[in-house]
Amino acid sequence: MKSLLGFVTLFSALTATIPANGEANGLLCPSCVATDYSWCYGSRYIQCTGNETKCLLASMNLQGVFPDSNAMRGCATQALSDLGSNKLQTSGLSKVFTFTSSKGTRNVQKVFLNPAVVGILLLKFFF
Repeated sequence: MKSLLGFVTLFSALTATIPANGEANGLLCPSCVATDYSWCYGSRYIQCTGNETKCLLASMNLQGVFPDSNAMRGCATQALSDLGSNKLQTSGLSKVFTFTSSKGTRNVQKVFLNPAVVGILLLKFFF
């Protein structure tokens, strides 16, 4: 659990340095946190804001005397998703941080409702 807190702290520090406005941008990303695994399935979605244009799977694998893994999914900026994989090595311990981005999905309201409104208006116009 201690390494998860460190991972969350690192992830929070990385995202805190990147400015983002609070406006929803229509992107929905899966959200989850897993301990003892380097992957998690996000069955719930969160609304991304500002310049968070990517969905991210961030994982941390600790190798050494006390191996551990943690993962989390959520929204990310392009800069955070570009970090890729990084390895930190210290006196017999190795931490591998991996940031993998994906596209996510668009807000249902923007994807389905706007075309539906246009369709209804066209029907009224033609009939």
